[in-house]
Amino acid sequence: MTSGHSNHKYPGFKDEQEIMNFFNTKVATRPTATTNLPKIVLKHWYDENPQVDAQYGVDKVLYGHHERIQDGALTCEPATDEWYRWFLTTPISQNPMVNPGDSSANSGPYGNANAALLHVGNSSVYLTTATPFIENFDVKRVIMAEEAALLVPVYNVFASPQLFPSAPGQKDCETIIEDDLAGISGMTAKFDGQEIYGCCVLRTKKPIIVSNVPKDNIFGIQEQNMLPKNSVEVYHGGFWLLVRDEKLTRGDHLLTFTASSANYEIKAKISILSLV
Repeated sequence: MTSGHSNHKYPGFKDEQEIMNFFNTKVATRPTATTNLPKIVLKHWYDENPQVDAQYGVDKVLYGHHERIQDGALTCEPATDEWYRWFLTTPISQNPMVNPGDSSANSGPYGNANAALLHVGNSSVYLTTATPFIENFDVKRVIMAEEAALLVPVYNVFASPQLFPSAPGQKDCETIIEDDLAGISGMTAKFDGQEIYGCCVLRTKKPIIVSNVPKDNIFGIQEQNMLPKNSVEVYHGGFWLLVRDEKLTRGDHLLTFTASSANYEIKAKISILSLV
């Protein structure tokens, strides 16, 4: 799903045509879910087709790729950048990714929310994640105390010269990300029982710089490899769900998703309690 105002570009990201060219060249289209409509397949996640999005009702659940969140400053692409700023600067002891199930219920600055709230301009987004390689489903509880969208990665890949000293250049990091994504074998997602598919983001042309990365960071990046101010160059790619704030009405909601590839597997249930 990459619908929205496609004339709105951000530097450093591949555009929709480049994303489609990559996947159409390197990745086979595989079924990932069943529905009364034709099966949702991997191509739905990266192919820009607003008519298909409307047919499946996905545009009513998720923000389009270039659609402004709450008509504010953020769209999907810069929101994923902010997700990485949060994710990389959250110490491993407080990071929801390493706290599967309910084990993080009362740890860290987020209490039992398992999420961080981001405000940029008039856009508000809760950022969260799930734990991969859990035998059953990882279950996370997200409590939303403010009206905001919700951003969660279904399958994402990170590369950096500071993480891979043997990959010092942009092309090296791009290759790492694209080789990983080329191994994906399937994804599914549901919001409150409705089958959905998200969008694809590829920041492989130019990195963002994330500063104040702690020593005990989630990726184990060595401090001696970091740039000044404990900074890290971030290239990333993957598939995301950006749930509309108007769908997160007062009460309980359930977001479920799965993804698998040659080297990765995740099965997650995000239990959402909206207080607004």
